[in-house]
Amino acid sequence: MLDKERLHRVLDRLQSPTYGAPSSELQLAALQTSKSPTDAFHVSFDNLRPAHVKSLQTTIQQLDEDATMILALHARLQDRIQQAKGYYQKAVAALAPINRFPTEVLARIFIAGKHLEINFCARMSWVAKRWRDVALSTPELWNRIPLTGLARVSTYLGRSGITPIDIEVDARTYKVSIFTIRQSIELLEQHMDRWRDVKVLLEEHEQAQLIIGPLEGLCKRICEEPHYGQLKTIRFGVPYTPGLISNVYHSFFAIPPIGSLQAIELLDVNLVCTPGVRPSVFHQMRTLSLSSVENMHLDTHLFGALSSMPNLASLILDQCTFIVPQPAARSDLDIILVELETLEMSYIPDETANLIFLGIHAPNLKKFGWYSRALETPSPILDWGTVRIRYLTLSTLRLRNVTSYATKYLLRWLEDLSSLTSLTIIFCELLSPKRVARSANDLLQLLSKTKKPCCPELSHLVVGDLDEGGLVQLQATIQAKTSLQSGRVSAVLQPIAQPSMVQKEFTEWVDTNRLNVRLYECNREGGDSENGDIDEDSDDN
Repeated sequence: MLDKERLHRVLDRLQSPTYGAPSSELQLAALQTSKSPTDAFHVSFDNLRPAHVKSLQTTIQQLDEDATMILALHARLQDRIQQAKGYYQKAVAALAPINRFPTEVLARIFIAGKHLEINFCARMSWVAKRWRDVALSTPELWNRIPLTGLARVSTYLGRSGITPIDIEVDARTYKVSIFTIRQSIELLEQHMDRWRDVKVLLEEHEQAQLIIGPLEGLCKRICEEPHYGQLKTIRFGVPYTPGLISNVYHSFFAIPPIGSLQAIELLDVNLVCTPGVRPSVFHQMRTLSLSSVENMHLDTHLFGALSSMPNLASLILDQCTFIVPQPAARSDLDIILVELETLEMSYIPDETANLIFLGIHAPNLKKFGWYSRALETPSPILDWGTVRIRYLTLSTLRLRNVTSYATKYLLRWLEDLSSLTSLTIIFCELLSPKRVARSANDLLQLLSKTKKPCCPELSHLVVGDLDEGGLVQLQATIQAKTSLQSGRVSAVLQPIAQPSMVQKEFTEWVDTNRLNVRLYECNREGGDSENGDIDEDSDDN
């Protein structure tokens, strides 16, 4: 307990120039508080008495005792200050909106943001003690495991508990050595029954072999024991690196029949279906995307895979070269994909593309995209008659680098697409820009018809390549179609030395009516925009 009377006596002594002792020259000089030379006390040591020295000694002892008491009091005050500051900080933090959320809500916020960056989970655990407690008690926050080092993999595995794990490798962003990948995979193999999503993007095929082997082993294990694993998504890619010297230049992924798979996306990795795959075995598969695939058998592997995916919703083939069987050996298989809504093909040889169109029947297709390389002269490219007959339920149609040969087929096709809301058609013939402009103009004339409207719900249009006459027709089309006035329009113009009067008047008309219309200039070598990629995204359902 604090001795109040003793504290009062200390305060009284502090008010005394001699600290409560009898007055003397020695006492006054020793205890003076003023540093001014004019106020200093002078002591004549020749006239000192023993009583004066004894009194000063007693005063020093008293000062030591009082200082000890004040230091103890100061320590108590410091303890109070630290305790008060701690409660003050907690009170301020408690009033913050983020900390007033229930623990379950805060955990859900953390889980929703864990894909923003690779260090998101760790950073959330550094902000505050409550955040750290919430983060460490939320296994779902740590089940996205990036292979950037053995220590991180081990930590995340421990904190993720028994939840399904998503494995992620991006060697282009975070340099990962083969040794690190091998160590991490050996550790992850002990938890293969928890693998759910695998997303791998590597620099060379030699690295890919370290992951493909265990992944194929897991697939075989799931095939033998259907209730063993939880694998749903495989995204695996090895982007082409110019000048790379490696012992391995190709990768193959052999997929056994696994009913739990929902998506496969491969980049420069060939898909190989094991023989004897039963129809409908991949009944949960929704997405199949193949990019930069070389020498993949069309009948055996692609059609074999598609025939076992009855519920496929999205098929994307980009820059793929398939081994096409001889006409006598081709199968007449008609693969019916009732739930297929998206079909996109880019830079695929004409013969292969037509075989794919003939082999697949998607009665409910909603989005169709075809991207071809720029050609110099008119070319049939696709069997437009078959395409027109098979796909009449489209809401989105995107065609790039189409030649004038297809114009008459496209115009007839568009008349049957009553549900179309987004249309992209870029005509391109490097040696005949006039035919290209004429085809684009014919398209706009069809869309501007008011007596029997074509594509009445169209709200997003990308068209090219236009000359001055096409620009005038584009204005007439927008005026005739109210859905385009409230939507988005992009036009690719043929190269010109400087903006013409027609283009200036069109721009003024767009600004006056506050329309969402953008103009791009075409590149002669490929029909691509010099001002950046043309906006083809739309709010299609």
